[in-house]
Amino acid sequence: MPLAPRPLRTLLAALVLLMSIHGIAQAVDQATEQRIRAALPDLKIDTIREMPEVPGIFELVVGSKLAYCDQTGRYLFLGRIVDTQEKIDITSRRGEEIKRVAWMTVPLDAAIDRMTINPIQPVATAGQTSNPVHGHDLV
Repeated sequence: MPLAPRPLRTLLAALVLLMSIHGIAQAVDQATEQRIRAALPDLKIDTIREMPEVPGIFELVVGSKLAYCDQTGRYLFLGRIVDTQEKIDITSRRGEEIKRVAWMTVPLDAAIDRMTINPIQPVATAGQTSNPVHGHDLV
C-alpha cells in the first residue's frame, strides 16, 4: 500500500502529537451527563468531560471557570487539582486551554485594529532577553 502524500502524513503526525500532549478527553455517556446536570441544576454547565488524568472525576466547564464532580454529581469539588508527581497544576493548565482563542475563527471585523502600549510597562519581543529601558534581564 503506498504512503499518503507528504502534507497528509505531516498533518496526521501533528494531530497525533497534539492529542498526546493535551490528553484525550474521555467521552461522557449520555446517561452520566444527564445525571450530573440533574444533580447540579443551578450550574450553567457548558461542557462535561471525564478527566483523563484522574479517572472517575468529571470536569465541568461553567463559563470560564472549572469545577469537578463524581459520576453522580452528588460530590462537587471546587478548587485546584494538582498532579503532585509531575508537579503540574492541572486546573491552571486546563483553564488556559479553555480560554485560548482559535484566532482563525475570529471574524476579521472583530480583530484588533489598534493597540495602545503603556510606556511604563515593559514589552518583550521574541528573542529579547534584556529590558533596554530598565537595564535588567527579563529571563
